[in-house]
Amino acid sequence: MTASNPLLALHTKLLVTEYGRKRVIEALAEAEDVGFETIERELDAVRQRKANARRRPKTLPELLKEAKIDQTKLPLVERIARAYDHKRYLPDLWRVRRFLESCGVDASKVRTRRAALRSVIEALGGLTASDLTNIEARLNDSARGDLGIIADQILGPSSTSSQTNKETDRERGQGNATHPI
Repeated sequence: MTASNPLLALHTKLLVTEYGRKRVIEALAEAEDVGFETIERELDAVRQRKANARRRPKTLPELLKEAKIDQTKLPLVERIARAYDHKRYLPDLWRVRRFLESCGVDASKVRTRRAALRSVIEALGGLTASDLTNIEARLNDSARGDLGIIADQILGPSSTSSQTNKETDRERGQGNATHPI
């Protein structure tokens, strides 16, 4: 109310400053022909709504604890949810939306990855254990990331680590020989 009507907010502050909170509430109750307690309850409801609006988002452990997930699947869901939280699983919002929609969840109102966390956890909880295992296996396979995979494809599989290159050079008898310029 006050955000949409700054003049009303100013008048209310002036009234409270001049007459005190209790007398302003009593006058409002008399003007509306309701009891003082009714006005107090309405004020408490407004305070509660404001407190709820300012409440911090729940953490991953809190969301996992609240979710109704079979205890046998909970460790898998927790690992995948941590990967989600660290952007190793569904790193883009469009992927989150696509995943949720494939699980039958309306994702049209999802605006951020963080806001979708609860829905993702619930969707993961609805999957079978084998589906969760497959997702986790794909996470482990893609731990190096897209650029690492591209580099492997360009350079070939023997260039994946410098240790492999050193072993290959030793096998060929080249050691650490330098080439003349």
